Amino acid sequence: MNKRDMSAMKKLLLLLMFCVFLGSCSGNDAEQPLLDESELKEFVRAEMAAYGVPGIQVCVRDITGNKTIAFSLGYSNLQTKAPLDNSTRIKIGSMTKSFTAMGILLLAQQGRIDLNDEIGKYVNTASDAYRHITIKQLMNMNSGLRGYINDDDSDYITDLVIADPSRQFTPEELVAYGFALTDEQGMTGASEFHYNNTNYILLGMVLENVSGMSFAEFVRQEIVEPLGLPATDVPLDNKYGNNVSNGYYINRKENTTEDYSALDLSYVWSAGTVISTASDLCKWMTLIGTNRVVSGSVRAYVYDGLVIQAGGIHYTSGLINEPDRLWHNGTVLGYHGEMCYLKNKGIAIAVLSNCSLAGIDGDPIKEIMNEIIRRVNN
Repeated sequence: MNKRDMSAMKKLLLLLMFCVFLGSCSGNDAEQPLLDESELKEFVRAEMAAYGVPGIQVCVRDITGNKTIAFSLGYSNLQTKAPLDNSTRIKIGSMTKSFTAMGILLLAQQGRIDLNDEIGKYVNTASDAYRHITIKQLMNMNSGLRGYINDDDSDYITDLVIADPSRQFTPEELVAYGFALTDEQGMTGASEFHYNNTNYILLGMVLENVSGMSFAEFVRQEIVEPLGLPATDVPLDNKYGNNVSNGYYINRKENTTEDYSALDLSYVWSAGTVISTASDLCKWMTLIGTNRVVSGSVRAYVYDGLVIQAGGIHYTSGLINEPDRLWHNGTVLGYHGEMCYLKNKGIAIAVLSNCSLAGIDGDPIKEIMNEIIRRVNN
């Protein structure tokens, strides 16, 4: 073998070694877990013990779905001690707003509405002062309207719900009360962020009027079924089906626990009525974060909205868009959770609990979410 042949052979061997090295690195990366599941479970158990949380669901999912950690701890029912499992559905509260907003964006994508349309074109506002509010202002929470729950010092709606858990509210009834509070307190101003449910109840009404479907039908037929979210649903007539967790309102200061499972969610309707699982919400956030829910020019509205904080933080389409993540939390009486999508990592996270807490500082769901994000980023 001459020198030229030997030189060529050395180059070939080096190339083969490099390829083997790359292959081993790729294989190791594919086998590398998202994080240590046993250590995360220990942390979640400690949070549950510290706050007295009955049950928690956790899901962490990469962009492909090939790497997923999903587990549930604690009880679905404190009385029967039925365990909470990954298939147990939980009421997700204001995380519903992302489903409502994506429904609105789907209608815009189809050319059936314009986000700059005034709501008076689609719903009866009873007052000229409100008919000129745009769909986009409702979506971004800068309509100027007051909230029928969070701006009401008398807790009128909440007291009615607790006094009669089976009571059903119409969207028109909720909106009318929001308008009445706005008449009384005045509008907040078109450039001011003011988070409240009135905006998203109106969006639900627009969605129904334009689509010709009920809110529940639209979410099922246009979002849940096409996207493959089998555990996600909008209950009707307070019927939740099988394997839905009980929900507990726990007041640590007064040392009381109330089971609010029977509350009819019509009081939050298109602002908070969806039930789901942590696994479904991880998939949902991945689909949103990878632009597979809406397409074309309307995709920009997933990320661009009203600036609510310095550093480029926007309230957009039922989501908060920060530089590194899309996220939202949600609470209804007896339930609390949070979901997010880490844009730079391609990782979705959802943490759901079957309780809402009062009389204690701190938020175990936020603490668990922040700890997962810290571990994922390390």
